[in-house]
Amino acid sequence: IDFHAQPGIGGIVASQLLFLTPGKFLLRSISNRKVDDEQAMGVWEIHCERRDGPAVAILPMRARGENPQEFRTLFAVPPEQCSQQWLSLNLRAAQGQDELQGMVRSVRVDHSSN
Repeated sequence: IDFHAQPGIGGIVASQLLFLTPGKFLLRSISNRKVDDEQAMGVWEIHCERRDGPAVAILPMRARGENPQEFRTLFAVPPEQCSQQWLSLNLRAAQGQDELQGMVRSVRVDHSSN
């Protein structure tokens, strides 16, 4: 996924409905970004039931430069009120002069034994 946001503008740019069973999972993503603003980044979020439901995972991708970097976080799907989940890529835009640009090379959700 190539992403791009003008200064001061952000929001959800991609989402996928998931049907994970209760348990532990690992969310992984490989990405890069082309802006040095610390506040500007892509953030993967997984929410129960609705896109604005309770968050079970938040994965900031603070990549710098052209080289792809891997980001990961462990999370748990609760046994109640979370029969479906929304995985969303939320862009937190730059507040300065620079636009946010980058690329997500991959995103995965796997069962975890941890």
